[in-house]
Amino acid sequence: DFFHNCLTMTGYGAVGKEYFTHRDISPETIDEFKLGYAPDAWDKLSTAFQKRGVKQEFLLATGLAAERSSGSGLYDRFRNRVIIPISDERGRVVGFGGRVLDDSTPKYLNTPETILFNKRKILFGLDRSHRAIQQAGYAIVVEGYMDAISVFGAGVKNVVASLGTAFTVDHCQKLLRYASDIYFCYDSDEAGQKATIRALSIVRDTGAIVKVIVVPDGKDPDEYIRKHGAEAFQQLVKQALPLVEYRLQYVLKHVNYDTLEGKVKALHEMLPVLAGVREVAVRSEYCKKLAQTLLLDEGIVRDEFSRYARTPLPEEGTARA
Repeated sequence: DFFHNCLTMTGYGAVGKEYFTHRDISPETIDEFKLGYAPDAWDKLSTAFQKRGVKQEFLLATGLAAERSSGSGLYDRFRNRVIIPISDERGRVVGFGGRVLDDSTPKYLNTPETILFNKRKILFGLDRSHRAIQQAGYAIVVEGYMDAISVFGAGVKNVVASLGTAFTVDHCQKLLRYASDIYFCYDSDEAGQKATIRALSIVRDTGAIVKVIVVPDGKDPDEYIRKHGAEAFQQLVKQALPLVEYRLQYVLKHVNYDTLEGKVKALHEMLPVLAGVREVAVRSEYCKKLAQTLLLDEGIVRDEFSRYARTPLPEEGTARA
């Protein structure tokens, strides 16, 4: 309430409002997510809360304040940042994220780990999106809360964000309570591509069905929606790729497979993804497709996979016990 009121009801919040307007975040979305602003002052929150009887140890334990290195007293952890409240599945605020309004660092600052706030178990937005996830039959996972807020504001409500950490088994299990399918929509830069592949290794033993929403132009979902609009993003969702297809397209774009060395490199980059395909028949078909695409003998692809996985693929016409 303190941060939200600073944004919406005081002069301090003018720069925060300007920032959200620039990001095309509507007043309705600001109210929906209770977005706020931390004033550009050393101890505005700490002083106000202590005057209301909130003990210093609570402000320190929640990560809202820190002790001054010289002298006594506290200073506010969040200053001159727009503030995003982070809630658990039941809608109880357990932490905060703050984004700078200029080029200073760190760009994003989250509440430190507390007894209430464990990033490996919290998915931003799940308290608002779980019904939409159930109805749609799938969850969309984005990298950051600004992406989630933009996607939600664009009318795609079945979205959550991991909080500056890799997607975890805990995250996956939470989503599987509501739907069997998970669509990853990470940034389309190199770091986002790697994060997408890492996520596969997390989900492949959980039974989740994974697809990838490819955002063109090197954009993140937030940038794409601002540039092209909500409807264009909704079309990207409809065109989501099965993970193996996504990885194959990515490898073929980034590896010159005209040479034998290139073919081997492309093959080896595909092996971890093939290992994540649990259905033997589906994996066998992908081996065929990979062999055809790379102009390699199918037996070579199977041998390489068997060496990688130490689980031989069945020969055509045979069943696996």
